Amino acid sequence: MELRFKCPSTRSKVMILKVKRENYKVKTIFFKGKTPNPGQYCMIWIPRKGEKPMAYSYIGRISGVSVEKIGNFTASIHALKPGDYIGVRGPCGNGFSVKKEWSEVLLVSGGVGIAPLAPLAEKLRSMGIRVKTLMGFKTSKDVFFLDRLRSKSEVVIVTEDGSLGIKGLVSEALHSEKLDQYDQVVVCGPEAMIVSCIEVLENKNFTDYQVSFSRYMKCGIGLCGHCSFGEIVTCIEGPVLSREEIMENHQDLGVFRTSSGRREIV
Repeated sequence: MELRFKCPSTRSKVMILKVKRENYKVKTIFFKGKTPNPGQYCMIWIPRKGEKPMAYSYIGRISGVSVEKIGNFTASIHALKPGDYIGVRGPCGNGFSVKKEWSEVLLVSGGVGIAPLAPLAEKLRSMGIRVKTLMGFKTSKDVFFLDRLRSKSEVVIVTEDGSLGIKGLVSEALHSEKLDQYDQVVVCGPEAMIVSCIEVLENKNFTDYQVSFSRYMKCGIGLCGHCSFGEIVTCIEGPVLSREEIMENHQDLGVFRTSSGRREIV
């Protein structure tokens, strides 16, 4: 198998320049490095804590990753302060595909899946492409990047408890959309949400979509196989997959490996 994209095998030592709180459980850390494309990720290393993949949420010579506090490693990231140092390998992966002839694109996010979609919205608008964003969260407390997205796109907020915007699931909001007005639909979020959104798109016979998968990426260089999606090694050939790639490996949709290597179904 030819691996189309590479992730640096050596990490760079970078200094945290800024830390921004996005909501009660999400913080963004900013640092200098190679400029990524929207949809790419980096491997963040913290001494004595290990290394984990994080999607870029801000793009530029000063880039950022937005991290949800869910365990020991992410708690270590939340404890970082300006002036602290971490190790970074990146940019990694392929990023989102964009075509200048597009007129309008629909972005669909679930939870922290909005992180890589925000710089994509900014890039699309800079190209003169209209953007609409469906942002799904469990509750209003979880919402972040709302003002940022509203400055670049039409935004529909969906919360599961109805505390902000439409009550329900973001896949239900997607089902209500008239998809023939869009040149492309881009999806990013938890895999259960991805499965539901793909089902909606396929049932509506809409095939012009791409999906960013958040699989467990242990090595970032295509060796361990934890992040595999059928025949695709997502840490190297993803994390963004086209509809064609997804359908060719559909048997693995919703099936993933945990950190221990055990296969589970969402």
